[in-house]
Order: sequence, then C-alpha cells, then structure tokens
Amino acid sequence: MPPSTEQDLRTALTRERYPRSSSYDPNWIVERPMGPHPLQGELLGLVRLLARRR
Repeated sequence: MPPSTEQDLRTALTRERYPRSSSYDPNWIVERPMGPHPLQGELLGLVRLLARRR
C-alpha cells in the first residue's frame, strides 16, 4: 500500500544516512521530472518487504 498522507510519504522517504535529502519536500521527490530519486529504489524495496509480511 503506498503512503496515503504527506507525513507517511515523508516518513517513508526519510533516511538518517541522507540527512540533507530528508529535508526535501516529499511531493517534489516523487513528482520531479528528472527521473527517479536515488531513494526510490530503497523505498520500493521497503514496500515490497512490507507487502510480503502481510
């Protein structure tokens, strides 16, 4: 299930390893026209992992 609120999206995209990018607007990260964000792969892996747990 994809994040449903902006706070859920921000939580899903926040990584301690990348403190600077954690301050970016989560909607900008998802909707930006320059291609996928580097965290997108990490987020996709997390979503798949959570889906398998159900």
